[in-house]
Amino acid sequence: MEINFDDIAKMTKVELRAACRSVKLRGYGNMTVAQMRSKLWARERFTESLVLLRELGDKRVTASTLEGLGVVVATLDGPLQAARIWGAAERLRAEIGSPLAPGAKARYYPHVAAARAVLGDDAAFSHAWQEGRALTLEQALDLALAIR
Repeated sequence: MEINFDDIAKMTKVELRAACRSVKLRGYGNMTVAQMRSKLWARERFTESLVLLRELGDKRVTASTLEGLGVVVATLDGPLQAARIWGAAERLRAEIGSPLAPGAKARYYPHVAAARAVLGDDAAFSHAWQEGRALTLEQALDLALAIR
C-alpha cells in the first residue's frame, strides 16, 4: 500500500490501524497461496483485506488484491467466477493507470491461462472476463465479497 508521510499525519488512529491490517492481510493471502496452499484461508484473508480497502479507497492495492483473490477463486469457485474478478481488476488498473509490473505478470498470467484451460471454453471465459470489466468498483467488490 502506498501511503506517504503526509497521508499518515492526516490519518486517525483507526484509519492507520486499518491501513496496516489491510496490507498485512493481503500479504498473508499471497503467502498462503504460494507457500501453504491453504486456499480457503487465503480466500478469507483476501476478502477481509478487500473490506478494509473499500473503506480506505486504495485502488491500486484493491486491484492487486482482486487479482490474488481470483487465483484462489479459480480453484475453489471455478474459472468463470475468477474471470469476472480478474476482468474487474483489469478495468480498475486501466482506470487508475496502474498496469501490472513485469514480475507480477510472470506470476499472474500462468494462473489465468490455467483457469482458461481448465474451463476449456474460451468464449465463456472471455464473456465472463468482459462481464467483470463492465462492473463498477463497488459492484466488483460486492461480487468478490459475496464469494465467502
